[in-house]
Amino acid sequence: MSDTLPTPMCPRCGYDLSGLVSTWLESCPMEGLCSECGLEFHCAHVMSPSLIGPRWSYEHSLTRSSRRWWATSWVSLWPWRLCRELWVDHRLRVGRVLRFGLIWALVIHLSAFALTLGSAVMTGSNIPVVYRMGSWQYPDLWNPEFWMQAGRMLAFPYAFDMIIPRGFASSVRPPLGPIFLLIFGPALLMPMWMTLLGSSMQIARVRPVHLLRGLCLSLPSAAAWVILTFAAIVVTEVFTSFPAPGVASVAILAWLPYHLTWWYLFVRVYLRLRHAAAVVILNAVMSVLLIVVSFVLFMLNGIRF
Repeated sequence: MSDTLPTPMCPRCGYDLSGLVSTWLESCPMEGLCSECGLEFHCAHVMSPSLIGPRWSYEHSLTRSSRRWWATSWVSLWPWRLCRELWVDHRLRVGRVLRFGLIWALVIHLSAFALTLGSAVMTGSNIPVVYRMGSWQYPDLWNPEFWMQAGRMLAFPYAFDMIIPRGFASSVRPPLGPIFLLIFGPALLMPMWMTLLGSSMQIARVRPVHLLRGLCLSLPSAAAWVILTFAAIVVTEVFTSFPAPGVASVAILAWLPYHLTWWYLFVRVYLRLRHAAAVVILNAVMSVLLIVVSFVLFMLNGIRF
């Protein structure tokens, strides 16, 4: 086993800091400065071979811990705390970041499948049933048509509706596709725009893995907003006469400032880049335009969500 330590690099741009380290003849300073991108960093975070990070961070846990996964998901809902405690200085473990994001992507997909299949079974809409007991529908598990429909829902649940019964022979059907697209679309597109068109990121030589960290950490907040949106639709449709499209519109409009705040804090506080507001607003406008164009193209081609 080699006793040599890994080459010290700038946590933001990846610049080799060996020359800087060679000037430390008597002691290691507490703070360092990257001569390439100008980042001021904590030397302990960069030079230590141990995995230093927040106590709640799933990425920096010595072992894979479900408690850390839930703790990181909770903290990611509060961008002020997230960006105050997780710094660009902290070592970035790409494998852990990807695992965190992929688990959330799987949870989101299975939740969408459960919404579509569960509501269809309860209401008997497009699902073969054996008999009814009160308002409950019991699926015919021996019918191949049931499993074919369930397979289609599992493969792409966003093409189906969530069916909310309002009474006898009456229901409302908020579509999953548009709501998921309007909430998850900007969250997924923001790091893409920053990678392709982010001149500030290029000047500071921000490594794309930091935007990957931001993307994966933003998934829990987007998922929470989807849950709040559908919960509000269910409550208003069951207990009031307020229309579901109105509730969904209000929820989407409320999501936008939260989304902008989340990414502003990530760019300004976490990445420590100037002009964060201009970067985030410009990229958000482009995301909205792309989503609107996508909806128009879907409608022109007769595609229904």
